[in-house]
Amino acid sequence: KKAANLNLIDESIIEANKTNFLIKLSDIKSAIYNPSKKFGMGYYPHDGRVIMETFDNKKREFIILGNQSGESIANLITTK
Repeated sequence: KKAANLNLIDESIIEANKTNFLIKLSDIKSAIYNPSKKFGMGYYPHDGRVIMETFDNKKREFIILGNQSGESIANLITTK
């Protein structure tokens, strides 16, 4: 509910909560799909991880929850 009226493109999403972040597609150097399960996820359904690296060499790991394809997500990011 708190994010319902926020613009997801500008900085207002970050101002709403400091744990939010934005990564511009133009800043992404690579997105790699890792199909191995994330340790500690237990019974939560997930399809591995996508690791994104930006041109300033920062990395973020995203656990792909539910019935989604991590491989498809990584491909969408890299074929911007």
